[in-house]
Amino acid sequence: MTEHGLNKILVYFNLVSDARRFARELPHTLRLLARTDPGLVPGRDPQVFFAHGEHTPAQRAGIFTAFAAADCAILADSKLIAEGVDIPSVDAIVFADPTRSVIRCVQALAAPCAWTCPARPPP
Repeated sequence: MTEHGLNKILVYFNLVSDARRFARELPHTLRLLARTDPGLVPGRDPQVFFAHGEHTPAQRAGIFTAFAAADCAILADSKLIAEGVDIPSVDAIVFADPTRSVIRCVQALAAPCAWTCPARPPP
């Protein structure tokens, strides 16, 4: 994150359980890494969020609002791409699981990019 000046990262997972585990374990992993190899740790602690397709629209809205408001954040996501969800303020997208689906990639890129489209009115 530090090396590339990234503030917000969206990490897509195929399985909800993998996204949940990543969001739960990442803060601990960063703490361990800070002790063992501090040069690899971002200069700040990112807030970590988790969202999936079974969250209610109100739950997702709350998560996305908190993600957008955070100075530095990572959102682990599963099962939302096909739902046409807009995810604001993303600097980078990571596919945690391999994919050969061009459609999945386009949908993943379209959601965060839609927020920066000049023709789109602000939310």
